[in-house]
Amino acid sequence: MSFLILFGKLVVSFLLLVAVIVGALMANPQWHSGNYRPAAGYASGFIFFIGGLAGFYLLWFG
Repeated sequence: MSFLILFGKLVVSFLLLVAVIVGALMANPQWHSGNYRPAAGYASGFIFFIGGLAGFYLLWFG
């Protein structure tokens, strides 16, 4: 049973790592093209990044 819990945590950790990387890229101003820099792109990037980090913390230490 504990193996299944550990395996599930590792799978969720991988998905959270993807969310953190995507969030960091979306929040980076250089990732967007020249004149088109949507505020929603930055906001969603920060939400993904902070949400991924909070998810890591709650998953392993919460």
